[in-house]
Amino acid sequence: MPTTYQWITFADWGERWGDIMSVTLLGQPVVILNSSKHASDMLDKKSSIYSSRARVPVGGDMLGWSRTMILAPYGDRLRGMRKMLMRILGSRKSVERFHTLIESEARKFLLALQSQGHSPPLARELHRLAAGIIVKISYGYSVQGDDDPIVKAVDDAMAYFAKATAPGAFLADLFPTLCHVPSWFPGAQWKREVVQQSKVFDGMADIPFEWVKGQMKAGTALPSFASALLTGNNDPTKEELIKMASASLYAGGADTRGSVPGIQQVLCTGLGLLGVLEGWWG
Repeated sequence: MPTTYQWITFADWGERWGDIMSVTLLGQPVVILNSSKHASDMLDKKSSIYSSRARVPVGGDMLGWSRTMILAPYGDRLRGMRKMLMRILGSRKSVERFHTLIESEARKFLLALQSQGHSPPLARELHRLAAGIIVKISYGYSVQGDDDPIVKAVDDAMAYFAKATAPGAFLADLFPTLCHVPSWFPGAQWKREVVQQSKVFDGMADIPFEWVKGQMKAGTALPSFASALLTGNNDPTKEELIKMASASLYAGGADTRGSVPGIQQVLCTGLGLLGVLEGWWG
């Protein structure tokens, strides 16, 4: 199994063995779909059967990512977070409230490129643009420079997530009973490391969420995904769901880390902003 650009290998396998295939990685079966029709038939039309996530004991349960949309199993929790996303971001009209915020980040991006001459560090600026846009939509927060603590929190959390969910990263993913081995047990150094990594995940979710709650209390909160859902809410259970839905949106959008696919993602976002920026170029 390739560790990078897996889709290229999958496409090659599809030409040789068909649109639906299965491979086994360290005892874990993985089904690969190479057809949009089969993907739609299975994951959309029969979503109640096929649209769940495989359990990832370390990365999901121990680190905490199974609480987010990224690794949440199909059920009421995942459906609840999806409904929140559709309510706030599900239509062109509902997204209009964020146009001013997006435009301000796009201006920062263009000015940064202009101020750095003919050879600006494009990957860094694109990462900053992606992080700036998504954190502003998620929480109404403005990124403060290259070493912004909230952006660093999501970068660190996603780096740990990538390592923890890589095939074969932890023997406990194959033998989940190992998750119950005490951290002081010989050979359980990995468990002590996971405890520290779970604190990074908690910080990624908690720090910006508590910040936006403070802004709402002070009456200075900008329009955001989190503030829109928190308005009028008095249910602690729903608040936790809002926090994890916000973290899912924020982590998924901010994590490019300079990769080629990440840069392509942000370029596509930039093309979508051209309509917003149309009146500014003059």
